[in-house]
Amino acid sequence: MQHSNNLVKLRQPEYVKTNESVGASIRYLPKRNFKAEIYDALGPDPEWALKCFIDLGLSDSEIADYVGLSLGCVRILTLQIRAENR
Repeated sequence: MQHSNNLVKLRQPEYVKTNESVGASIRYLPKRNFKAEIYDALGPDPEWALKCFIDLGLSDSEIADYVGLSLGCVRILTLQIRAENR
């Protein structure tokens, strides 16, 4: 049995197109799932959790700090709930 000192060059998958100046194309990177981020922060029932926070009198910025989401994200999520409570 012969041993070869040559390293085997690994093939890149065909869907990864490279450009020397840019690197791998970002077109093929997976998209971030923001919905999963909301479920991670607020649990399996985000609407119920937000209603609880609002009923406790927390502002959007306080909720954002507590759960670790951005203020803009929390404002979008609480907009409808706060409108229903008026």
